[in-house]
Amino acid sequence: MARPCGVSYHSPCIRVGPPFHTRHSHQRGLIFPSVSLWPNFVCEGCTVLAILDRELHGKADFVLLILERMRMIDVAHKWAPKTHIRYQGKLRFLQRFQSRFPGLSIL
Repeated sequence: MARPCGVSYHSPCIRVGPPFHTRHSHQRGLIFPSVSLWPNFVCEGCTVLAILDRELHGKADFVLLILERMRMIDVAHKWAPKTHIRYQGKLRFLQRFQSRFPGLSIL
């Protein structure tokens, strides 16, 4: 069973470029939404490792990482920007709860 690495990304650094393009303005759809808390975030490396069930190497695995990053960004944009903002307070509440009770994970 693969477990997420727990990496913290700076959301503006999660982006893609050519050959990907977007029909949205301001590059929306090519960059990760600017939100501070992501309850279900698993990095693209962990996702691809879990699917392949082996270490990554070579050009084919690199292509899978790129495609997974695009999928990750696309899924993040399925929610409306205001929905992300609205849930931040609730996610902070859950984060504080989890920090008060180590070993108990809600999300």
